[in-house]
Amino acid sequence: EVDPDDGFKYWSYVLIYVDDILVIHHDAMEPLARIGKYFLLKPDSVGDPDMYLGAKLRHNVTLNGVTCWSLSPSKYVQEACKNCRKHLSESFNGRFTLPKEAVNPFPVGFEPQIDASAERDEDAASYYHSLIGIVRWMVEIGRVDIAVEVSLLSSHLALPRENHMHALVHLMRYLEQ
Repeated sequence: EVDPDDGFKYWSYVLIYVDDILVIHHDAMEPLARIGKYFLLKPDSVGDPDMYLGAKLRHNVTLNGVTCWSLSPSKYVQEACKNCRKHLSESFNGRFTLPKEAVNPFPVGFEPQIDASAERDEDAASYYHSLIGIVRWMVEIGRVDIAVEVSLLSSHLALPRENHMHALVHLMRYLEQ
C-alpha cells in the first residue's frame, strides 16, 4: 500500500514471469528503480508497456474520463495461427491442413466426447498438446469466445484422435479469420 502526497491510497503490483516484469503503480519507475538495483533491466525495455506475456497492452481513457489499460490477445493469436499454418505445411505429409473457411469454432455437428476416429501417433499427439496449450493461453488473455471448445478438446489430451486434431486445426482457422 502506498500513500503518496495526494492523500489517496494506492496498491502496487509487481507481476513477474521469468524475464518479464510488469509494474502497476501510480509511479511505476520508483519500484522499477528499486528492482534495477538487484537485477539488470534493459534500458530500452523500461517504460510504458506495449506487450506482456504475448498480450498487447494499450493505454485508454474511457468516455467518463477514467484512465485505464486494456489487454488484447490479437497479436498472440495472429502469430500462433501463422506458426500453426507453417508447421502444418512442413509436417504430417498433408494429413492436417487449415480448412478454407471456418465460420464457427467447431466443425458443424462435431462432438469430441463421442468421437471414435483413429488414435493419433506420437508426433501428432505432441503437436496436439502444444496447440492446446496455445489456445488455452488465448482464452486466458481474452479469447473467452472459444473457452467451451478449448475445454472440450483439452479433455482429450490423454488420447487425442484424428478428428480431435481436425477440430483443433479448424479452431485455428476460425481464429485466423
